[in-house]
Amino acid sequence: MLQTATNSYALPLSGGRAAPHHGYSLSSLARKRVMENTSALAITVGFLLPALNDVNRQLDKHVDAGTDVTFEELVQIFAASGKRAAVMYADRLARIACQTGLACAFIESKSEYGNTAVYLWDLYPRLHQRYVGAVLSSLRVPAFVSSLLGPRPATSDVAFLETRVSGVCAFEDSLRRDVITLFGDITMDTVRIAIRRDVERPLDAIAKQVALRVTVTLTGAVGAGVGRAVGGERGEYWGNIAGVLTGPHGGRAGDGRDA
Repeated sequence: MLQTATNSYALPLSGGRAAPHHGYSLSSLARKRVMENTSALAITVGFLLPALNDVNRQLDKHVDAGTDVTFEELVQIFAASGKRAAVMYADRLARIACQTGLACAFIESKSEYGNTAVYLWDLYPRLHQRYVGAVLSSLRVPAFVSSLLGPRPATSDVAFLETRVSGVCAFEDSLRRDVITLFGDITMDTVRIAIRRDVERPLDAIAKQVALRVTVTLTGAVGAGVGRAVGGERGEYWGNIAGVLTGPHGGRAGDGRDA
């Protein structure tokens, strides 16, 4: 991919790095996201497995209580579990659609910030293969398991990741990437709260949820910055995860970035 100078960091002495061009048009990005999130693997992981897991939990309750399950009750359990899993899967797809919409707006802007944000957002799912895959390999886990983590980073991605940068730069890059995810989460959280009838003060609930999302995003960025300063390239990845986990409620539900 073509290199473009995007070393326009807001904070002084950040020591930035040039991000490769994201390489997408509006249609190609939308097409990629649709294919990724409607594949057999995505449907299995996002819908079928949660539904079956919920069915198993419901049946375990009957086992613990020592009660029999009639055929009608079994059908109801499958239907209810399928409905819950479908709602969760639809919510995930909606969040990804919102993220993709903002990414398309960044692409259309043709700005340096937009290019970097889209590149970093698109790069993140490939990081799991590089870092988590390395851990699995060291533990001698079969290779097919790590293949489920997604594609490997390209050569240009590796060069970008291996560039020596400051912790401040890593902090800023984390914020640039996660602004797209944050937009999708806040949008869908707002919609879900607004349409619920059991929320007495929807504006307060929305404000609290926005504060939660922003706080977790910031703690993740701080973790990435500290991790980069202490542990280099791998430290940035694992530090970001540690930062997210130390945020309110232990993390970010319905991320959708890892699809």
